[in-house]
Amino acid sequence: MRCRANLLFRAAIVLAACCLTLGMATAAYAQTGWVKDSGVWRYYSEEGEFYSGGVYTIDDVNYGFDQGGVMQTGWFKPDGRWCYFEKNGKGRTGWVKSGSKWYYAVNGWTVCDRIYKLGNNRYYFDAGGVMKTGWVSFEGSWYYFDSDGSGRTGWLSSGGKRYYIDRGSMVLGWSEIDGYYYYFGGNGVMRTGWFKWQDETGVSIWSYMDADGRGHEGWLKSGGKWYYCIAADMRSNEWVYSGGKWYWLSSSGAMQTGWANIDGSWYWFGSDGVMKRGWQKIGGYWYWFSPGGAMQTGTKTIDGKKYVFDGSGRMK
Repeated sequence: MRCRANLLFRAAIVLAACCLTLGMATAAYAQTGWVKDSGVWRYYSEEGEFYSGGVYTIDDVNYGFDQGGVMQTGWFKPDGRWCYFEKNGKGRTGWVKSGSKWYYAVNGWTVCDRIYKLGNNRYYFDAGGVMKTGWVSFEGSWYYFDSDGSGRTGWLSSGGKRYYIDRGSMVLGWSEIDGYYYYFGGNGVMRTGWFKWQDETGVSIWSYMDADGRGHEGWLKSGGKWYYCIAADMRSNEWVYSGGKWYWLSSSGAMQTGWANIDGSWYWFGSDGVMKRGWQKIGGYWYWFSPGGAMQTGTKTIDGKKYVFDGSGRMK
């Protein structure tokens, strides 16, 4: 009886030793890293569990795995966002065409709902990752993308109106283009003719743009009156020296003719707007204007002879 007990004890020891050895062997040979099984690839962590149900980064490269842990190729949509993986499972970086639509992926993930810069160009991809062309409204601003998806740079005629696009972005307000000033309204449309705007200090300014949209320079006849513009802006309440002659621009901006009181002195401007000097016969009376154009009163010596002018400038 005692001999039988010893035999059972020894058998238990041997069995325990075998189990321990088998457990150690199993631990030593637990699957890690890439494993191909039944024609599909899975990736096992150090704990022996395969990646599943999402996108994982392995050696700085993204891979996609379904719920069963199978590595994905082509299109894959975890968490509601599309990804694209090469035939070797690596996340694509570059363009992807699906049907007639273009996408751009970065390490597998498609670029979505944003304007994305590639090289010197900008592209827009909608919420589904599709590259868009034509007019696009994004975050309160308008953009235009050509048929190849790149942001337009240059002039654009659309719906009978002209716009200027800078790397896709519709230009607003003043812009200097090829040495000329243009103005684009709040809707981006190039302005022509008269329009009123406010500078950064809140001052209202009238400007005139020619038919080609360029800011007018110099004299301008409008509504039967003459105006003077510098860089499109109408000038007012100031002197203009043009063609060797002096002119005055009234508060309305119109070229002055006839009498004008400027800074306390009276001046006379002909029908052509030119400031007069010297002797002038006006309304049947003689007046004398200094070389600076101011009407004279009182006693004046002119060419060695004395003359008397009343308070209204008329020679007595």
